[in-house]
Amino acid sequence: MKSFARTIFIVITFLAQCVFAQQWWEIGTSGFSAGEAHYTSFAIDGTGTPYVAYQDAANSNKATVMKFNGTDWESVGPLGLTDDEASYTSLAIDRNGIPYLAFSDSAKSYKATVMK
Repeated sequence: MKSFARTIFIVITFLAQCVFAQQWWEIGTSGFSAGEAHYTSFAIDGTGTPYVAYQDAANSNKATVMKFNGTDWESVGPLGLTDDEASYTSLAIDRNGIPYLAFSDSAKSYKATVMK
């Protein structure tokens, strides 16, 4: 009886781990930025579309915003959309699907700037 109870316990433990185990999947092409990406910020709009903003080393450390179109990552506006280097990016999307990007703006003596 003890071995039967032990077997049941092991099976239940195994099944519980299978049910609660998470698996991570890449979304689109990994490493999609043209160069190093620093100060990444991530947001999801009301339809479930993921967006990412980052300081783009391939574009003079200006900010770039990308969104996933269901197949691949595409830019939202031009690559390197800020006037100069952008640090500490923070991305939010309003209920109408408009992305807002806040960052430390080197063109403005590292003061805060928000763009949409």
